[in-house]
Amino acid sequence: MIMIRSIVRPERTDAVLAALMEAGFPAVTKYSVAGRG
Repeated sequence: MIMIRSIVRPERTDAVLAALMEAGFPAVTKYSVAGRG
């Protein structure tokens, strides 16, 4: 099993999820984050 953690801008979420699905990673858990840096 592989765990990938990333912070993705809201406007890129759909593209990232589609790419992960295409690469064979269908399961995703999303969390809201706030801040800068």
